[in-house]
This record gives sequence, structure tokens and C-alpha cells, in this order.
Amino acid sequence: MTIVRKTWLAGLAGIFLVSTASAQTAPQSAIAPPKAGAPQVAPEESSQNIWDDDVERVSREIGKLRLKLRVKESEGRALEAYKRGDYDKVLALAPEILKMDPEAVEAGEYLASAAFMRGDKKAVEMFGAAIEVRKKWLERHTTAEEQRDGLKHLAVLHGNRGVARLMG
Repeated sequence: MTIVRKTWLAGLAGIFLVSTASAQTAPQSAIAPPKAGAPQVAPEESSQNIWDDDVERVSREIGKLRLKLRVKESEGRALEAYKRGDYDKVLALAPEILKMDPEAVEAGEYLASAAFMRGDKKAVEMFGAAIEVRKKWLERHTTAEEQRDGLKHLAVLHGNRGVARLMG
């Protein structure tokens, strides 16, 4: 190697060592204590409290998702029972679904339909209640796809209620 190249490499090594040394953190004893009157992190904003709040919020969301999953599974069982003609099972499942989630609009529809198929005279009122729940659902769900699907369900409910009135 030539002397110029050795000098050049030594200079690069020196720059590397200086930059590495300056990038290291100072020892704890060298850190100055906070000045009086300097803004401090409020206890409610500490990282532990923020972490605990996040854990609590995520736990609530997980609980909501678990409940929604149980509701959807129960709705699936009710729909399968309805397709098989097991209206007694639908009449047993629908109130349980509504207890878990009062906004489970399909459960009210299953309940009214099963009551109608069983010849229950209260089916007309049940269809009316299902229509009102569906209307409220439509007010809260405003996307085009939700509106389209909700209006289809609403039309079917009106038709079913009309048939139930005619069949009396």
C-alpha cells in the first residue's frame, strides 16, 4: 500500500471512531436533573398509564368482537334451523340472540317468520316490530351497499307482514 492510501484509510478510521464515540449516550450520572419549572410528564400521561389504557381499550374491542362472533354463530344456527323447518328451535334461539345483541335485526326477522310458520297470531305484530328495527338500522347504516341490502330486507318484511295479515 502506498503512504497516501494508508493516510486516507487512517483518516476514515479516525472519522469513524469519532462519530461512533459521539453517538454513544452519556452515562446516567452525566444527565442533568430537570430544571425547576420545566414541563414534566403528568402522571396520567406516563407510558405505563398509556399502555394500560391501550390494553383496556383493546380488551373491550376483543370482547365486542367475541360477542359479535357468538351472535353470528347463533344467527347461523337459527337460519339453518329455519331452512330445515325446525321452527321451535328458531323460536328458542332468536330471543337468546336478541338478549346478546338487541340490534341483531335478522334475529327479529327469523322470530317473526318462525312464528308465522307456526301459525302464531302475534306474527303480524312481530313483523311490525322487525320492520321498525330494520328502519332504525337503515338510519345508522348509510353506505350504498348497506342501504340496498337493508331495503331488500325491508321490502320482504312488508310483504311477509301483508301475507300474515291476509292469512289472519
